[in-house]
Amino acid sequence: EYQSRKKELIGNIHLHTSSGSLPKFNSTES
Repeated sequence: EYQSRKKELIGNIHLHTSSGSLPKFNSTES
């Protein structure tokens, strides 16, 4: 359960970092 959540979090962060150079979570870029 915890690992699944962690995987999702890492996936989201990876997507953000892929879109931009820095992980800007407050950015409106999708």
